[in-house]
Amino acid sequence: MSIISFNTLTPGLVGVNPRIVQMISTDNRATITAAGYLNRQGQVLEGFDLYPTDEIHIIYNYVASTNTGTFGVFLPNFSNGLISLNLNQSDAVWFDITATAAALATAGKVVVQPSFGVQQYKVRDIRVNYAAAGLSGGGGNRLLVLTDGTTVYNNAGITAAVLGTPVNTLWGGTGNPVAGTVAQNTLTAPGANLYLQYSGGTTDYSTGSVVISVLVQRSV
Repeated sequence: MSIISFNTLTPGLVGVNPRIVQMISTDNRATITAAGYLNRQGQVLEGFDLYPTDEIHIIYNYVASTNTGTFGVFLPNFSNGLISLNLNQSDAVWFDITATAAALATAGKVVVQPSFGVQQYKVRDIRVNYAAAGLSGGGGNRLLVLTDGTTVYNNAGITAAVLGTPVNTLWGGTGNPVAGTVAQNTLTAPGANLYLQYSGGTTDYSTGSVVISVLVQRSV
């Protein structure tokens, strides 16, 4: 496990700050953000000085055979002679997802959070939004779950009653259950998309839509 490449200088911009530094590493996020990681790798000792004003663009978890990895933007912190890297992005993001009858039909999946490489997420909130009308028609009676294909984050799913007549409903409120026999903070499977999909019932809805707000927090 190591740093594959590290570049701090752009031709013609020597001495210009702030800089965007580029790095590729086969190490994981926990390793690259440990205090002293860059010191131990010898980058500073080899003339690649970092500055507090630098913004470091890193591809970590890099796999050379597939030329893939996980991208993140980090800021360096200097303390007691050690350099540590801090993620310069919000780990938590809200998504307002419109799930239509057409997109959900025939076991359709409405992706909430796509994943790449080994990225994993925790689901922090699921909310149903009010609408004058929701999913309806065709004798539909499905429930709607949020899942990564391994873990279901709202137990049996948002009920048909709430999907048909959407009201503002917090996670754990009537018709919008919390997870069942799994911990609420269970990580999604590495590289798995998080999506909405029908579950339960026997018949798909034929028309309409419902808006679900989901808060996810990236952990890996």
